[in-house]
Amino acid sequence: MYKWPQGRVIRVVCLIMVAVIAADFAWNGAYKGFGTAASSADQAAHIRQLVQGGFFAACSLATLIAGLILVGFLPRTVDFLVEVESEMTRVEWPEPGPLFRTTLVVGLVLVVVAATVLAVDYIFISLMRSGLPALKGWI
Repeated sequence: MYKWPQGRVIRVVCLIMVAVIAADFAWNGAYKGFGTAASSADQAAHIRQLVQGGFFAACSLATLIAGLILVGFLPRTVDFLVEVESEMTRVEWPEPGPLFRTTLVVGLVLVVVAATVLAVDYIFISLMRSGLPALKGWI
């Protein structure tokens, strides 16, 4: 592997993410609908599921191989990941107090924006139901 001791943590994390994506792709594409096709008496459903399963299995394997090559052997990608890991060691993470306060402010702003959108939607819906002809063409 290219520059293996460097960037070990971020590379292992990326490899785990690639494996999870490939497994999810294989499960949802190839295996999940197998029970539905197996319970069907239709021969075309069996063939269709077999073709679809083979396609998704091949795509999942291609995703896994491409991820392994990108994370482990391609110099440009590996250099980027090594730089990311070295940069993350220099990041100054916030203290718990300011982090809690800013998270609280963001949450409150989201609640206010959601309430405003809800109020505007409610007003427009009530105006539409009242039969104002000027608003009927909007929806």
